[in-house]
Amino acid sequence: MRLLLVGDGISSFGTAISFVAIPLIATVTLKVSVFGVAALTVISNIAWLIVAVPAGLLLDRFRRRPILIACDLLRCGGMLVIPLEAAFGGLQIWHLYVVTLLVGLFSVVATVGAQAFIPQVAEPDDLIRANSILQGTQATAQVAGPGIGGLVVQAVGGPWAAFLDAVSYGVSALCIGSMSDRPEAAHAPEHRDRHDEKDDVWTGFRYLRRRPDLMLITLGGATANVALTLIEALSIVFLVRDVKVSDSAVGILLGVGSLGSVLGAAAAARITRRYGVRRTLQLALFVTSPFSIGLALTFGYASLPLFVLGSALPMIGVVLFSVNIATLVQQSTPDRILARVSAAIRTFTRGSLPFGGVLGAIIGTVWSPRIGLVVGAVLLSSAGLAMLLLGRANEEETC
Repeated sequence: MRLLLVGDGISSFGTAISFVAIPLIATVTLKVSVFGVAALTVISNIAWLIVAVPAGLLLDRFRRRPILIACDLLRCGGMLVIPLEAAFGGLQIWHLYVVTLLVGLFSVVATVGAQAFIPQVAEPDDLIRANSILQGTQATAQVAGPGIGGLVVQAVGGPWAAFLDAVSYGVSALCIGSMSDRPEAAHAPEHRDRHDEKDDVWTGFRYLRRRPDLMLITLGGATANVALTLIEALSIVFLVRDVKVSDSAVGILLGVGSLGSVLGAAAAARITRRYGVRRTLQLALFVTSPFSIGLALTFGYASLPLFVLGSALPMIGVVLFSVNIATLVQQSTPDRILARVSAAIRTFTRGSLPFGGVLGAIIGTVWSPRIGLVVGAVLLSSAGLAMLLLGRANEEETC
């Protein structure tokens, strides 16, 4: 399990760097419009609508570790295209779009696979801890990665930051490739009955239909992700063009704002042990999401603390929510359909991400990025309110 978490953490670190680098390449180097920059977010997330469902079936039918390794190697190759095109002086915005889409497709498979792979390498009592560590390493990468990404872009240019992301995927493939086959062998997906007429690509969706609690959490997560993607699509443009901060400051602000993710992951196990998985899911977003309005209230350097608080505090709730929904699904779903159930949930939650990017692009172009951040805060708070209905959904499930 340790190598899986280390590999995922390293690749998450590289992804966090390119999260800042690629939009900055589009904004500063290629002089792309607000809509063009936001389109990068849409393209990276639309992959969930394309490949999540077949990815779940693939991961339930075949061994998951080799698939995770292949995804890392393919993402490594894709990210190398950016520095190579830049070296030959031919980098254009459509190159960024193509690479973003291809890397996004393989990231979908890798994300679904990792969540389904964890129960095969971790004991049942360690699921919360494993999910907390996974979220913690990703959150740490989000804190440090954007700051380093901004500094790398400012010092040597965006393509070198993309190169670091490619290297991180290569290291992740090496870590997962060094794992033993033994933990997975006891649950080998390829030994399942392939002739069950109901054991198909839609099994995960049928399972969700029978679980009103999971369906409510899924819809709440989808709404929250629309809000978060809207905010993500506009934050860099907002900071550069409205607040007028430097490239390196953009990375630092986004990184410090992500500190809430680290805090949420660090506290997840303790909070969940005290309040339980379902109670934590019910309150995490409700308590923290209203603070996101601080993003839109940032008008200059003196009010930058509002931007940091508006990023950090809601992310505590988002990470608590993510850790506990992953744990709930892993604990209550049979392993033979776990990847398909995870894929079905993420088809809604991650498939909604392009809509946030599109909404951000439209609002940012027609009105302003600041108005878009207000809309994002309202949507995120509405997701928190919806989670208060989770108790009623639990009662329906037990009826």
